[in-house]
Amino acid sequence: MTKITEKNPNQIFSDQNFPDDWEAVFNTKLLKFPDLFRPDREAAWQLAKQLLMPDRKDESWRWMDYRSLDFDSLDTVTNRVLSLQFQLVELNNDESSANWNDLPNGVIVGSLKNAVKDYPELLSCYLGRSKIASEGKFAALASAMARKGLFIFVPENTQIDDLIKVRINLELGDNIVWTHSIICLSSNAEASIELDWVNNRKSGDGLHNGVLGIFLGENARLHIDERQHFGRTSWNISHATASLEKDAHLVWNTAVFGAKSSKNFIKADLRGKGSNAIIQGIMYPELEQVVNVDTCQNHWETSTTSNLLFKSVAANHGSSIWHGMIHVDPLAQQTDAYQTNNNLILDDSADVKSIPGLEIQADDVKCSHGATVGRIDDEELYYLKARGISEKEAQKLIIQGFFNQVIESFKLESTRESLREMIVEKMERF
Repeated sequence: MTKITEKNPNQIFSDQNFPDDWEAVFNTKLLKFPDLFRPDREAAWQLAKQLLMPDRKDESWRWMDYRSLDFDSLDTVTNRVLSLQFQLVELNNDESSANWNDLPNGVIVGSLKNAVKDYPELLSCYLGRSKIASEGKFAALASAMARKGLFIFVPENTQIDDLIKVRINLELGDNIVWTHSIICLSSNAEASIELDWVNNRKSGDGLHNGVLGIFLGENARLHIDERQHFGRTSWNISHATASLEKDAHLVWNTAVFGAKSSKNFIKADLRGKGSNAIIQGIMYPELEQVVNVDTCQNHWETSTTSNLLFKSVAANHGSSIWHGMIHVDPLAQQTDAYQTNNNLILDDSADVKSIPGLEIQADDVKCSHGATVGRIDDEELYYLKARGISEKEAQKLIIQGFFNQVIESFKLESTRESLREMIVEKMERF
């Protein structure tokens, strides 16, 4: 394996290749899949080997540093490192648990492993449509290696009135855990889903490498809320892609609060005329955490719309990096797309980078982006202190208010309250 040298200043990984024994790990995992799934996995593995390790010449990875992540030390025997906890929640004031028997006929909620066994042809159809392995070396690696993950399928003309909540518990420790999750809504289907990514171990230097594929058929409507609050010593590299057909509608909220270093790719492909995506997120790195979110709004067809809003607060040697890109294909006339990134820096040790981008190849479009980086407004702070509120409490209120627009978009009040508590905990440490 090639180690970092002065001749390789652009490296961000200490090793430029995966460990040799990972090939044997892949072959062992491959034998556990039916023949139907093996060609796609073999293709993903070959792609993972061929693609170069990301380095600083790649703008998406320029500000990341994984040199202290030792692949050789990661345990690949991961039989009991992931568990899924499912809950069906009524969308009313008390958010009580609903009965799983109330789910409409044909709805599937379960693990990827069970889907391979119970619904092989259905799952294979969506895996075959997925191009996520081509997104990069780690997307290809997860596509090849993962046997664990989530599978949700909603058949056409089906509306789920309750929210499907999934708690994804990772026992990272010193393991590398690969996940592959699939969410599919057929034509005219509608659902609300919450994914809660948790690392139950406080110690260890493990890595989660995952991919998530979302497929929305014609006129499908999905509201998805995601929270990632891994432990402070863990690493995360994930790719998530949503594909929207004609008149499909997506609301996608993300909160990234955990991990030592978290690299998240979020992409919406608007492939059908009239499709619409609203993507929102919040980040709060502190205590030397690095959170890097890379978003992409791809418009491939006429009359598509997207609106992105990401907000971050960085404090106490935390680093927040956001890359955004709006791509408009020559065929995507009458596109309406926006992206906004707002950031607060709480002290001089924190670092924020905001990198918006536009790639417009059509002439009848409305596209724009905006980014702000600043500190807590002195006038707001003075106003609150003048009313008897301490400076610390005033700062908490301002930061909660800064995040509130996105937090209020999460479906469950219990989740909104949990996010506010996480923010207060971070402020208490600061």
